[in-house]
Amino acid sequence: MHFGHAAWMRQQGKWRELMVVSFKRLAKRLACATALAGLAMTTMAAAADIKIGIVAPMTGQLASEGQDMENAVKMAIDAVNAKGGVNGDKITTTTADDACDPQQAVTAGSKLVSEGVTAIVGGYCSGAVLPTLKIYGDAGIPFVIIGANSTKLVAANQGNAFLANSTGDMQATTAVELFKKNGYKKIAVVDEGDAYSSDLAKLTAEAFKSAGGEIAAKETTTAREQDYSAVVTNIKSSGADAVFCTAYHAGGALLTKQLRQAGFQGGIVLGDGNNSPEYLEIA
Repeated sequence: MHFGHAAWMRQQGKWRELMVVSFKRLAKRLACATALAGLAMTTMAAAADIKIGIVAPMTGQLASEGQDMENAVKMAIDAVNAKGGVNGDKITTTTADDACDPQQAVTAGSKLVSEGVTAIVGGYCSGAVLPTLKIYGDAGIPFVIIGANSTKLVAANQGNAFLANSTGDMQATTAVELFKKNGYKKIAVVDEGDAYSSDLAKLTAEAFKSAGGEIAAKETTTAREQDYSAVVTNIKSSGADAVFCTAYHAGGALLTKQLRQAGFQGGIVLGDGNNSPEYLEIA
């Protein structure tokens, strides 16, 4: 389940939060390992070293996630190479930094294609992955998407991309079940306006309304927001008994912190972009 419920986790203690985050990170590593094993099988006839491209945010606010992804891929490759590689050929890697930025992602994607990679693994932010699907599709390069999960990726896929994560509509269903279980009838929805967060926010709001719930407030911020005072004020005045935030961990943590500082006692529910130890450090 790719989901975070901050209010509940706080009540259960920090140790439980850390267990959840650790499990998510382990899941990412396992997903990467599985992806690499599958990609290796597609290159059985290769006559030279097999080059795998890694695309991830190596700089910016989500650099820690990108480093995790790169480490996981390299761990999986080390395991394959330790057993002789693929038909005796070793797997090598080359990493491109997309910084979770659409324009930089296009540059990073073009770089990997020009380097002649056999396949590509990675992709954390949906907004950065979207414009690269055509690049990899036109080049006929398999792309295993580890983190990004916007439903828009499905529509843009040319048949060479594979999602390892669940899509936003599945998270939306889980979110609504959680709202109902905790008796939340009015929620405020906060997103960052990018492909991932806006998609998840929209899907969840629609599902919640279909289930009889009320959207008390809808707020859109930016990825580098520092002051959420206006958002917090609107949420408190809306009468929402819970907040659903689809920002990545930096924004989600700051919003959580500022909501609590302002005396908001309702539930705080977070999307999977908040599964990071840095969320705990900030919030």
